[in-house]
Amino acid sequence: MGHSSTSRAHAPAHITGFFAPHMEEDARKSGSVGCGITLSQRGGCVVAGHGTSYRGKQVSCRVVERALAMLGIEGVGVHLYSDAPVGCGLGMSGAFALSACMAACQHLKTPKTMREILTAAHCSEVECRTGLGDVVAQCTGGLVMRLKPGIPPIGEVDCIPTSPAIISYVARGRMDTSEVLTEMDTSKIGRLGRWALRQMLKKPTLEQFFRLSRDFARESGLATPWVLDVMEAVEAEGGLCSMAMLGECVFALGVPRALEEFGTPHVCYLSTQRAGLG
Repeated sequence: MGHSSTSRAHAPAHITGFFAPHMEEDARKSGSVGCGITLSQRGGCVVAGHGTSYRGKQVSCRVVERALAMLGIEGVGVHLYSDAPVGCGLGMSGAFALSACMAACQHLKTPKTMREILTAAHCSEVECRTGLGDVVAQCTGGLVMRLKPGIPPIGEVDCIPTSPAIISYVARGRMDTSEVLTEMDTSKIGRLGRWALRQMLKKPTLEQFFRLSRDFARESGLATPWVLDVMEAVEAEGGLCSMAMLGECVFALGVPRALEEFGTPHVCYLSTQRAGLG
């Protein structure tokens, strides 16, 4: 086909602080409103050869395979990598779907617009129940508010200018996003998420994002006992933190010493870099 031997792409990790789910039959109109941050850590893909692997081990990744199929792509070798743990609310499934689509299109010299790639990755995430808003945020970068659900122009996003900020987190283990999305009380979560977004629009700051996220984690019932313990310890020393939606993971502004009681903190920073090639 005359394509290069390898092609690479990446997308930033993304943490949702609060959200309100919105599901329709059309995945393009589905997703969530809410707010989150993209990080300097990222997930990516190298397209070369055959098969699907993660960190060198053969895997099956349905969200990636489905996104590629939506673009009419099959039979490419998809080799995934990440700085951040998978299954902990850091948006890695969205990052994998996005980066695989971008890298595969470049590899096969199949020209697609970013809107087409975003659509495939977002719809795959919604249909596989691996995420509801990560992909849109990962194509925007920074402190991102999802104002209307779905992909633009159906969906609407805005971002808040922020100064560089160190973000740290501790992750205890995986949570099955699809299971949580299926079983959660969507009416209560929706009500709390929409309220938090209204408050965020009144005072669009990073500190307000942390405070609203903390309240959402507690009141929604999504925070596990371990998450509540970590949050309490960080707040006892005056820190700002909350739970990464949806994972057993607590993220904080700066590097609060209390995090070290619960694991080795991952330290990175809030990044405005969006998904891209290379």
